[in-house]
Amino acid sequence: LVDAMPLLKTAAVSDVTVQAEVAQSRPNLNTKGEAYIDDFESSERPESLSVFRTRWKPASPPEVIGLNSTSRGRTIWYNPFDRVRRADIWPGQEDQVEAQENLTDVLAIEVTAGDDASETWGGITTAWSGGIRDFSKSKFLEVWLRGEEGTLHIDLGAIDEDVNEDGVRNTEDWPFPGRATGDGLVSPEEDIGIDGRNDRAELDYYLTVAVDKVDTSGLSQDQKEQQFRSLSEYEGRDPKDPEGDNFDFDDRDRNDTSHINGTEGNLRSPGGQKPDTEDLNNDGILNTSNDYFHHVIRIADDPEVPGSRSPAGWRLFRLRLYDSAVERVGKPDSSRIEYGRLVLVSPPGASGQRSIEIAKIEIIGNEWQEDDIEVLEGGLPVGEQENFNITTVGTDENLSYRPPPKVKVRQRTTGSRALEREQSLVLEYENLEPDHQASATRILTKNTDYTKYTRLRMWVNGEEEDLAYVVDQDSSELEVFVRF
Repeated sequence: LVDAMPLLKTAAVSDVTVQAEVAQSRPNLNTKGEAYIDDFESSERPESLSVFRTRWKPASPPEVIGLNSTSRGRTIWYNPFDRVRRADIWPGQEDQVEAQENLTDVLAIEVTAGDDASETWGGITTAWSGGIRDFSKSKFLEVWLRGEEGTLHIDLGAIDEDVNEDGVRNTEDWPFPGRATGDGLVSPEEDIGIDGRNDRAELDYYLTVAVDKVDTSGLSQDQKEQQFRSLSEYEGRDPKDPEGDNFDFDDRDRNDTSHINGTEGNLRSPGGQKPDTEDLNNDGILNTSNDYFHHVIRIADDPEVPGSRSPAGWRLFRLRLYDSAVERVGKPDSSRIEYGRLVLVSPPGASGQRSIEIAKIEIIGNEWQEDDIEVLEGGLPVGEQENFNITTVGTDENLSYRPPPKVKVRQRTTGSRALEREQSLVLEYENLEPDHQASATRILTKNTDYTKYTRLRMWVNGEEEDLAYVVDQDSSELEVFVRF
């Protein structure tokens, strides 16, 4: 079969191995004469951006925030070898995961600021696996992170792939003669990094483009390196790797990740068999359009979701995807989201290294969809400040959540010590005016006969500080209704 492919000739019998994993939650909702219409355990529809290092590549300059390539700091991203206990991030999962499932990978990002007083940034970009996604019905961007300083910018949409702004689709996959593409694999000769230069070529290049241009003709390699060291504009750079793109990682010193993102000489590293390229979506062209939604988290100042901060410093930030406060660059389309970009900016005047760790990045939708706010008889028109959103809260990710009374959280499986997750739907409203009605609808996926059932029961809890619900009294300023 392989021999039938152009330009390929095998010398041995081919062996194809396919591996896959499937995870599905299918709770039994109908037991003991009770028919559960919805227990809200699976109402949330999350779509995750990967936290694995090899899925991310250097980002193009985020000029929307006034920063360009000259203010880019040294950026390192990696997965710490010592994985993090899930219960350190989500203490509520202490009793919900088996011992063998108790560790998880996180993505660490480190940016080293320059010595001047200007802001320094570092960024990484990824493309959604499986291609363009439709998030037009999703509502929130949720980020679980640990860090104390800096500003995290998150872009979603169509994002420029041109990292070095040269207008060329830089790739290690050299094209075949007469063709625009190669074989999709990396040979030792091709493994010289996205810049297309080995270390000697890099040295010649930087000497010739220096402010005080150096004529390299007739110079030995040692003389070239001495000239490079004498140039103040290249202070701190290694003349044996002027671009700083060499891969190096030693399993005997797993805490040294300073060169783990190098694209030159990484053929034998995990994922190194694929060509390093600016073409993140592998469509064969350099995409330079910028049409995306721009979100901002001011790590030191912005509030996290109440009840989400763990003793270890992890917390959840929840941002609305498309409200009026979200900046739009170009003409983004929520039904055509292909790229994600993370940019960490150090505070002005800061020096040294700034770092954050990210445990999860998710686009959140819900089986329950918000209806438009409705004006009842006698009500005024809907105001610009009125908002209504559907979210969830559960025992797995929120320390302040308590299950409804008489609801017993069961074991995940017989004989297991791990408990099931218990989750509720949250109807979140802001500035809802008198005689205005906010509602959410879910369309059931199959027809079911409930004619033999006589009562409908639902647990409802309102925050007393908002006067949304007062137990055992009819003094609430809100009315909760169910249409079924």
